[in-house]
Amino acid sequence: MTSKALKLIKETVILVLIALVITFFIRTYVAHPFKVEMGSMIPTIQPGEWIFIDRLSYRFREPKRGEIIVFEAPKGISLPDTPSLGSLFYNKKTLIKRLIGLPGETIEEKSGIIYINGKKLKETYTVADDRDYPKIKIGNDEYLFIGDNRPYSYDGREFGPIPKKAIVGRAIFVYWPFTRIRLLTQNGN
Repeated sequence: MTSKALKLIKETVILVLIALVITFFIRTYVAHPFKVEMGSMIPTIQPGEWIFIDRLSYRFREPKRGEIIVFEAPKGISLPDTPSLGSLFYNKKTLIKRLIGLPGETIEEKSGIIYINGKKLKETYTVADDRDYPKIKIGNDEYLFIGDNRPYSYDGREFGPIPKKAIVGRAIFVYWPFTRIRLLTQNGN
């Protein structure tokens, strides 16, 4: 091989390595694609939609009620085939739900209506559920997540609050399929 060909191969290998390092950094610390497999977030997010997860925001601020968040599934619970983030370095099972309860709050559901510290939560994004759930007291550095499709969501009403360290990131927008591209907001879709 000529020195020109070797130089081209070397430059190509360096560029590929740089691209891999940048991709790893972005997916690990900034944003990550995530495919929604289950129907627990209907009508806000449909099964099969791809979303981007913002992994950076919660390094600078606390999660806010109403945000849609991806978090590590609690250990020891039985889950259907839930997705992981599909990374060589990150294969923990993850769930996507809406943040309902903040640290120190008490959450209760009566006839499908959520109460936070005894006050009714205004919600416009849910599929109604008429069941009752017992009060859940949320500890420090814990959050309670509930799916929008209440009758078909396995969520914090069953497995309880999730520690802050289990939060992977905030769902910010749907990017696939193209016909349904949209931002995901705190108060609905």
